[in-house]
Amino acid sequence: MGIVSRDVARMGYGLGSLARAASSGADRDAVFYPSKVGARPLPEGPAPMTAAQKPSELPDAVHENLRSLGTDHLDVVYLRRMDM
Repeated sequence: MGIVSRDVARMGYGLGSLARAASSGADRDAVFYPSKVGARPLPEGPAPMTAAQKPSELPDAVHENLRSLGTDHLDVVYLRRMDM
C-alpha cells in the first residue's frame, strides 16, 4: 500500500488547480492534501518569490491554498523556511 502525494502549494511548481480537477468527485477523505506556506509570489522582483513568514501572513496563505484546492482543510501544512 502506498500514498501518492503531489506538491499543491501555490508557489512555483504547485499544482493547486490541477489537483482540484484530478480529485473532483473523489471522496475527500480519500484525498491527502499537503501544502506549504511561507512565501508569496514576487513576479517582478529579482527572485520569483519572497518570504511571507510573519504570523499575520500565514493564515492568508492557508486560505488561498484552501480556495485553490476547493477544500475545507489541508492534511499537512509545511512552513517554507527562507533564511535570507
